[in-house]
Amino acid sequence: MLKKDTIRQTSIPENRKHRYKWLLVFFLLLVIQMAVMIWYGTQKQGYHADEMFTYGLANTTKEPFLAESPGYEGQWHTGSYFREYLTTQPQETFHYGQTYRNQTLDVHPPLYYFLFHTVSSFTPNIFTKWTGLITNFICFAVCSMVLYLLGRKLFRSDGLALLPCIFWGFSAGAVSATMYFRMYEMVTCFTLLLTLLDWKIVQEKTLQRKHVGMLAAVIFCGFMTHYYFVIYLLYLGLILAAYLLHEKRNSDFKKCLVGVAFGGGLGILLYPTCLSHIFKGYRGRESWERIVDGASPWKTRIHIYLRIMNRELLGGTFRVVLAVLAVLAVAAVILHYFRKQKCGITESKAESFVWTDKRTFLFLQTGLGCGLYIITVARIAPYNVDRYAFPVFPQCMLLLAFFCWWLLQSVVRRRRVCFGILAVLFFCTGVFGAGHRDVQYLYPQKVNTEQVAKQNSDAYSLVVYDKAYYAYTYFLYPDLMHYPKTYVTGMNDLDGSSAEIKQEIPAGKSVLVYLQTKEPQGAVLKRIQQEVGRSHAQKLFGPYHGFQVYHLTV
Repeated sequence: MLKKDTIRQTSIPENRKHRYKWLLVFFLLLVIQMAVMIWYGTQKQGYHADEMFTYGLANTTKEPFLAESPGYEGQWHTGSYFREYLTTQPQETFHYGQTYRNQTLDVHPPLYYFLFHTVSSFTPNIFTKWTGLITNFICFAVCSMVLYLLGRKLFRSDGLALLPCIFWGFSAGAVSATMYFRMYEMVTCFTLLLTLLDWKIVQEKTLQRKHVGMLAAVIFCGFMTHYYFVIYLLYLGLILAAYLLHEKRNSDFKKCLVGVAFGGGLGILLYPTCLSHIFKGYRGRESWERIVDGASPWKTRIHIYLRIMNRELLGGTFRVVLAVLAVLAVAAVILHYFRKQKCGITESKAESFVWTDKRTFLFLQTGLGCGLYIITVARIAPYNVDRYAFPVFPQCMLLLAFFCWWLLQSVVRRRRVCFGILAVLFFCTGVFGAGHRDVQYLYPQKVNTEQVAKQNSDAYSLVVYDKAYYAYTYFLYPDLMHYPKTYVTGMNDLDGSSAEIKQEIPAGKSVLVYLQTKEPQGAVLKRIQQEVGRSHAQKLFGPYHGFQVYHLTV
């Protein structure tokens, strides 16, 4: 008896030591992946227009959509006019009320913008890409940690749980999500947390109060980050509800309903504008119209999303992966049959070829939830782009990693060998995809436009565009903040503004013209030269988001 107690007492520290060892390996892996993210961050040279909205909506005390505000066109603006829109001012740091107000006028909930504003508040009046990168680095780290916890539950191994982290963390999809300064990396955190809680509910015999509270908190935060979170919640929740009722866990079913109702209700109570966004906002109306539109090319859109996932998660190697899995599956079945024959034992005593525990349900539930999410997004999303699929990318990689491991270990049987093979293959798949120009949202430019603006920071600038393209001026804000003054005007108003433009520009001052028009560029440029009194024109770069940029001198 004494001997057994001694073994029991010494085994607990050994288990903890084993777990701490793998935790250390995980954090070293996370550090390496963060270094990769930082490197890609240094390569990011431009911005999507929506990223400009992120800066503006999180920080500005001006009109949240600057290009639509009165007095935007037909007036001179100082560089600070654009800088103050994109940055937090010293007297406005940690001013979340303004961020909240801005989001009520947008079509998204405010939680990501609160985090973005918090990071911006530490560098007031400074516009830098690192504000967005740091915000997303935080979200990426949380995603990786939750993915590791999910891996431990599915693989039942601290070491094997690293495989999905390697698979997803080095993929072009993970890098792209981190490089895009919108709420998709954050909502991925909450879809992963929801998956983790769902698995815990399934595996626990009785649902505790703390789990109900955690469920409500995750649902509240996910809902306050992006409304597409509700789609994933719906599918995962319906399958979970069916499971709980089938297992006669009626009390746990009711507790889950309380958690969902409390989390969702709190979101509506604190952000009632969400109902207007979902049912009356232009994005909400578009989504509902697509649901009922029978002419929508749904199958084509689904195929596009599958191609995106193949490119950004597997580096375009889907057919190769499928062929390898097919070969492994055939080999596993054959070897399983011969092992049974050789050992001369019954199926019940043989090592089970299928999962007989709750992992089967969790695998199928999560896979079905992700699949239905992608199908729904393909139906309602405004564009066929990767960002709407980001919230389920890590779950897909988790399930694929587990399926690969299960097949491989059915053939090889040596756990360390399987781990080594898959770790190398998953790493190479990610590197191949990330190095194959599949990373999005970097916007590499032949010319560093902001550097050009800094070099000409004593020049005045003139932004001229066709009225339909006013929103494209958001792309120019990081450049325009460096000029002492900028005049913004539509093509139709150019002639009527010539006197005001010429009067304001000091004699001998050079002028940078950002020109976007469907009219002949040469003729329009000649008109501008005459109106500002500059005889020489040199093209600096373009097209730059549709704009050609010229340097005018006397």
